[in-house]
Amino acid sequence: MIYVRNYIYCFAVLLSISAYGQLDNKTVLENAQREYEKGNYERSLKYLNPITDFEFNDKTLAIKRLWLLTENYIELHISEERIINNLDSILLIDPLFSKGKYNLEMSSRMESRLFTIDVYPQLVLNVNASGNLMMPIVETESYICAECIESDKYSNSEIGSNLNINLAFFYNKKSGVEIGIGYATSNYSRNIKGISSNDSYSVQYNERLQFIDFPVRYIIALDKWKIRVGANYKYLIQSNAKIYHSYTNKFEEQKTQQYSMDNLQKIRNRNFVYLGFEIDREIYPAKGKSLWYLSVNFNAQFGLNSFINRENRYSDIDFISDTYYTDDLLRMAMIGFGLRFNYNANYKIH
Repeated sequence: MIYVRNYIYCFAVLLSISAYGQLDNKTVLENAQREYEKGNYERSLKYLNPITDFEFNDKTLAIKRLWLLTENYIELHISEERIINNLDSILLIDPLFSKGKYNLEMSSRMESRLFTIDVYPQLVLNVNASGNLMMPIVETESYICAECIESDKYSNSEIGSNLNINLAFFYNKKSGVEIGIGYATSNYSRNIKGISSNDSYSVQYNERLQFIDFPVRYIIALDKWKIRVGANYKYLIQSNAKIYHSYTNKFEEQKTQQYSMDNLQKIRNRNFVYLGFEIDREIYPAKGKSLWYLSVNFNAQFGLNSFINRENRYSDIDFISDTYYTDDLLRMAMIGFGLRFNYNANYKIH
């Protein structure tokens, strides 16, 4: 009886193996998922282990198998290396993998591990808002009466602003390129004090410039630090100025006048090229990875050409005689501090 019983048992096992072998891979996955959902993790693995990714023509089924394997490994505390290898395989099949895309119920433990894996190339959309201080660099001084000048000083009248939308493409972990478009304002002032005959005068000149900004940069990535170097093309869209002219004659009689100058962009150079750099540091989240992150930055830019049009400096003789003001040839240098919002558009988990 014992021999008969063993024979029947072996026959039943062979029959079940034969029947299992006749199941198509989709049905095998359905059975494996059913066992996983019941909490029968080892039984689920018995369905999954005999088949490989190479047996799937459909990447959805291949990813589903790897997802089930990973979830079972996590539940059974199987080697962390095997778990990460499965996740790597999923992202090799589809770098844009997301649980919503494949309608998978992903555990938080699998999702947290998935965030530890970098996917390249990466496409990162970022918005950068910053304030800037403009520092004019004098190329050539210009005066009606040079010997009459007692002092001539440039300064930053108020903080300017920048708002840029950029698209960064990281082709590996250490480097990438970035292009963008933005809006920027800059301000500067000039204070002149002088003597003409027996009279004294002072001129305060404040100009505000508005640009459309087109940055192109190369990015060096060092973990949470990023260094951007490159060029900015700026197109001047608007420039306005206010001039405060104070005049005191030999009888101590004082006269103060205010002038407004609009649409200066018509007589300015409108195209500028800047070279610059930016140092960027991620600040949130402090640990781990996320689809989005915040960073702070310091940037500096140096203009290659003058924004004063040499041919137009003396175009309004009446104005010059009234205010004693003429433009120097100026280039711009700027420094700024900003906050950047980054969204990794090439790595999605919903």
